[in-house]
Formats: sequence, C-alpha cells, structure tokens
Amino acid sequence: MRSNKLIFFQLVFWSCFFIQSVAFAESKKFGIGAILGAPTGISAAYSLGNNRSIDAAAGWSLGDDVNYHIHSTYLMHKPGAFEIDHIDIDIYFGIGARIKERDTDNKDEDFRFGARAPFGVHYMFDDPPVEIFGEIALILDVLEETDVDFNLGIGARFWF
Repeated sequence: MRSNKLIFFQLVFWSCFFIQSVAFAESKKFGIGAILGAPTGISAAYSLGNNRSIDAAAGWSLGDDVNYHIHSTYLMHKPGAFEIDHIDIDIYFGIGARIKERDTDNKDEDFRFGARAPFGVHYMFDDPPVEIFGEIALILDVLEETDVDFNLGIGARFWF
C-alpha cells in the first residue's frame, strides 16, 4: 500500500515538473544536474523570473537504510548577498515538500511526507552556464509520523 502512495506522488510530481520545464526550456531558463548528500541523485530547476525559481530533486539518501527521496521547492533568491574574493555569491531560501520512503534492514517500509524549508548559496558561471550550489534544509514530516529532520546537499546544474 505504501509503495502505491509513493508511485502516485511520483507520477503527479514528475508530470507537473516536466510539463512546466518544457515551456521554460525553450526560453533558456531550465537547469539540470546532480546533487550529492541527502538526497544523492538528479537535480533540476527552472527560473520563474524576478529572482524566483522552482527546484526539484530525486534520489537516494544512503546510509544504514536506503531512502528514496523526492522534493520540490519554491525558491526566492537574493543576488549578490555577499562577496568572496570579488565574486558575488547569491543566497536563496524557500518552502516546498518532500516525500521519502525507507526500506529498513528488517524489510519494513516507512513512508514520510512533509514540508521542506531550504537555505542555500549558489554561484552561476556565465560560460558555460553552470550553477554550483550548497544548501541545508529543515524538514517537518507530517505523514505517517511527525518528525523533524535536516538535509544537506551540494550540487551543480547546467542551464539551457
């Protein structure tokens, strides 16, 4: 039963994400790449303009138990928030949702759904159009149990 919930959420999530990303890819506002940490997997984003974007990731949180993880977040950016060696670094923060399913060593399944609030830094190279980022996210799971968690991740995306 839990696997059916996860499959349903995945289908809705990826359908909405890819339908929207096709429209933004034509205007060169779509980025795709990888994220390492929690989760480790594929990361994608598209710009909404006016220092706003939506990002998403799908992957695994590796450890003693294997966790399948997907999230999507509405982000607000503050360009040039600080400077390191004459390079402007942007910050971002936002709110979104995360779905996680865990298979434990004793074959039990654990389904989690909750809010996600990341804070991160990123830098965009001009040529080639590659973004590097790092973030920490506060997670508040509300289904099937209430729990608080943190995720850390670093990654890169190529924009086209």
